[in-house]
Amino acid sequence: MGEHAVARVEDVPEGGRLITTVEGRSIAIVRHRGRYYALRNRCAHQGGPACEGAILPTLRAVVNERGRTDEFFDADRMVVCCPWHGWEYELETGVLVADRTRRIATYDVRVENGDVYVKV
Repeated sequence: MGEHAVARVEDVPEGGRLITTVEGRSIAIVRHRGRYYALRNRCAHQGGPACEGAILPTLRAVVNERGRTDEFFDADRMVVCCPWHGWEYELETGVLVADRTRRIATYDVRVENGDVYVKV
């Protein structure tokens, strides 16, 4: 266990990801609004590549003053979607949107002198 240099900042495009291997684990480095996130690239459902699908804003629903539901996309709460069956995980926490008792691992990320480090 320890901290590993996994990429240069230019290797991870804004809104994109880089899949890398650290200590035998497939890990996705995702960049959103200038921040870097690291998540285990293994779906809690059937072990698929959880972070290789779409990166999307969370769909939110609120009840308006007329008692009707308004839905909107919340770009402040992004998710990664497993391409196998569509399971969505919160980018910041790794928590499964549909069942908050399930999650994928997340890792601390640090950027220094243009290098991206992940602590595993």
